[in-house]
Amino acid sequence: MFYRGESIMTEDEMIANAGNNLAYLKTALPDRQLSFAVENNNYFPLATYDIVTDPEFINKLLTTFELDLLLDIAHAIISAGNKKLAFADYLGKFDLTRVRQIHLSKHSIKGDLYVDSHLELVASDWDLFEEIKKDCPNLEFVTIEYYKDINILLSMSLILRNILSHD
Repeated sequence: MFYRGESIMTEDEMIANAGNNLAYLKTALPDRQLSFAVENNNYFPLATYDIVTDPEFINKLLTTFELDLLLDIAHAIISAGNKKLAFADYLGKFDLTRVRQIHLSKHSIKGDLYVDSHLELVASDWDLFEEIKKDCPNLEFVTIEYYKDINILLSMSLILRNILSHD
């Protein structure tokens, strides 16, 4: 959506493009009461990722078009790691009051690169989720992104249910 042929779109072009896409969706689905969200992407050291993974740019999209944020925690970890930033500092730049949905999955590190691997969550991932969700007063949906073993997915679903039942 944000890469056009041989050139990289500017921030203004990306915002205009997002506005056009949103207008199209609202026109194509006129009779539905829909809300729209932007998911944070994971950063890789390529110029095409510079703007779209910047929390200030994402916040600008959210406010300009009155959108929600779909916070992918692994993407935030990957972006912070690949940008050589402290995770708390990177995450702290997002407007977490706009988080409507969270995606949970485990990243991995291959060499010097953080990558999105959709691995099984471990205790520290659950702890991080519990901390982040405290700052997300409008959170409604949580999705576990794991596709390798149904029994592990069911086990993680039970952990998630337990965490959410304590709210």
